[in-house]
Amino acid sequence: MQLTAYGGHTLREACAVLEQKFGKNVYFNTLTLPGSTREVYDTAARESTGLTNAYMQRIRHAIKTFCASSGIESEGLYACGIWEWQERGALHFHLVVGIEHRKLALYLKHNHRRWWRQVLETYSDATGVDLFQREDGGSWRGDDTKPVTEWAKVKTSVEAYVSKYVAKTARKAGLEGWIPPKKFWTLSTPLRKETISARMQVGCQFDTPEKAQEF
Repeated sequence: MQLTAYGGHTLREACAVLEQKFGKNVYFNTLTLPGSTREVYDTAARESTGLTNAYMQRIRHAIKTFCASSGIESEGLYACGIWEWQERGALHFHLVVGIEHRKLALYLKHNHRRWWRQVLETYSDATGVDLFQREDGGSWRGDDTKPVTEWAKVKTSVEAYVSKYVAKTARKAGLEGWIPPKKFWTLSTPLRKETISARMQVGCQFDTPEKAQEF
C-alpha cells in the first residue's frame, strides 16, 4: 500500500546517476489523470504499470528517431518515475528524464501531452472505463487542453526534487478500500543498469556486503 524503503533508496541512487551523467540537462515531467471519479482512480491504479510503460515507450521512440535523423548515437532513455497518491485517491505520475540535446528536449516538451492523452485514450478503450470522466458526469475526452501536464528543466538538485515525492508517497498509505498503484516507481533499462553498477562500485569500498547495504 506504500512506497517501500528499497524503492525510495533506488530512486535516489538513480537521481544521483542522472545528475552525474547529464548535469543540468535533466527535466521533470508531471502527468495527471483528467478524470475524477472513483472508477477512474481505481482503473488507473490497476493499469499503472501499463500506462507508464506505454508513455515511456513513446519517449523512447522519439529519442531513437531524433538521434537517427541527426546522425547521433542514441544511448536510450534515461528516466525514473514515481506515482504520487493523493489523499482524495487521485494519482499523479512524476517522471525525471536526462536529455543531452536541447532540440530533443523541446520536441519532447511540445509532444508529451499528446502522447499521454493517446495512452489514456487507448486504455480507456481497452478497459471500458473513460479515464477522462468527470465526477459531475461530463468527460474531458476530445479536449486538447487535457490532461494537465508539465515539462520543465530541473533547476535545483535532481535528487532533492524526487526525494520530495518519495517522502510524500512513503507517508501516505492511501484511503481505506482504495487501490494503490501496481508499482509505485519505475526505472528505464539503461538507467537501471547504471544505477546497479554505481551501487556495486560503492559497495566495493566496504569490507562486507552487509556494510555496503547499511550505507
